[in-house]
Amino acid sequence: MFGNIYNGILFFVLSAYTFVCFSVKTAAVFQQCGYRPREFFSSRRTERETLVAARFACVLTLSEITVSATLFGGKVAYFLVAAFGIAVPTGYALSVKVVKRARFTARFTRIYLLSGVLSVAAAFFTGYMLGCVAESSLGEYFGFAAIGISALLPPLLFPLSALVFSPYDKAVYKRSKKRCKDYLSSKRDLIKIGVTGSAGKTSVKNFLKEMLAAKYDVLATPKSYNTPLGICKTVLSASGEEDVFIAEMGARYKGDVAELCDMVRPDVGIITSVLAQHSETLGGIDGVKKTKAEILGNLGKFAVFSSDTEGSRALYEEYGKEKYSAGLTGVDVRVENVVMTAKKTTFDLILFGERHKAVCFLVGRHVLSDICLAACAAYKLGVTGEDIVCAVAELKPIEHRTRVFTAASGVTVIDDGYNANIDGARYAAEILSLCGGKKVVVTPGIVELGEESEKVNEELGSAFSGVADVMILVGANAAAIGRGYKGERYVCENSVQAKKMLSGKIKSGDTVLFLSDIPDRY
Repeated sequence: MFGNIYNGILFFVLSAYTFVCFSVKTAAVFQQCGYRPREFFSSRRTERETLVAARFACVLTLSEITVSATLFGGKVAYFLVAAFGIAVPTGYALSVKVVKRARFTARFTRIYLLSGVLSVAAAFFTGYMLGCVAESSLGEYFGFAAIGISALLPPLLFPLSALVFSPYDKAVYKRSKKRCKDYLSSKRDLIKIGVTGSAGKTSVKNFLKEMLAAKYDVLATPKSYNTPLGICKTVLSASGEEDVFIAEMGARYKGDVAELCDMVRPDVGIITSVLAQHSETLGGIDGVKKTKAEILGNLGKFAVFSSDTEGSRALYEEYGKEKYSAGLTGVDVRVENVVMTAKKTTFDLILFGERHKAVCFLVGRHVLSDICLAACAAYKLGVTGEDIVCAVAELKPIEHRTRVFTAASGVTVIDDGYNANIDGARYAAEILSLCGGKKVVVTPGIVELGEESEKVNEELGSAFSGVADVMILVGANAAAIGRGYKGERYVCENSVQAKKMLSGKIKSGDTVLFLSDIPDRY
């Protein structure tokens, strides 16, 4: 079997290609699960059966074609084997929708390459055994049926490869954390700020960076980097001349914020909100509250709390050291006389009793809440009210966070495609009400809510009743959203179907809101 070098090359190419095609979705899901095998398998409860069935179908098809090909013999058989060996995996890869493809980081590349090598090796061994048991005239063709094994193995090989590299990855992780912690500890004059919460972390971090820039040289974690490695990467790229470091701190499990605080040792802590987001993994809303409170352990200066969620208000009342309340109705920093349009917002910013006229070219009450939190911290760190208001006027929209623009087609687009929460959905509904034309909402709803999922997604639907003319609902939360929404609605299985349906529902002058985008693991 595979004694002919051309047989071996063809087999290797087809088995490797099959692995690549059938691992696209698996790779994305595995990375989104943080390389955790347990979370990876549990996240695929509904999807796994479909994908495995598709892989079995590929195996059966390849087997049937391979065996049938022996009836023709010679070059015709090789042509059929190669044609189906390429066509079936290609068809599968094209039919699978991947919301967010895997990023080939150093860690992921190691896992991916080892999985590929193991897959091809397993297919080659199986093909060799099949070839041996078959009659000699059939063996060289019949063994090609084993190519299908490369379609079956990715869900098993990615977790296995991650376990193989686990000791090395832990060592790299530990070394990076130590370097980060040692560097920050050595910078005694560096003001360190931690920003955590269920929503608004990235916005508050970016707004605060712009405000502090009037007085300080500021380093902040980029984009939505809010994990230990993301913070390490940022710190190790520092010039050494910075006055302030702002770290966004995310959490999906208890102890995540505490781990980040152990690295950063923040002087200032900001809690943006306490909502049901990630309650599935944090143990309900009480678990979310306790996890966010981990930032309050050993602050060197003061804490800022949002006044706009019940959980953050409760933490404010419980905290016994220097603290400030900021938000739409904050005690120390708040907004008044708000006038909002689809293009800009004017308001009075009340900073510890000082009144400042402000204009912001971002929209949404949640934006104002985030501005208040950032302004509070900046003011207490010595930035003047005038400089803060100037920074507010220059704030730029953050990708996929309530960004309003007009597409080439003339349709107004509200891009709020990042993780959704119920408060954010209500604010988005208010923005939508300010826009013209037919109003269409495309959303898969809110995830990681545990037992609250049905209730919260029904509330999301209610938020758009009387505001949206049409809702296009995607995926498993559609039924719950539909129960809350009173109006014209359509249900799609995936975003591809939703986009096709959307194209027939809107024209120039209309408005479409993209609310949330569920990752592949759901």
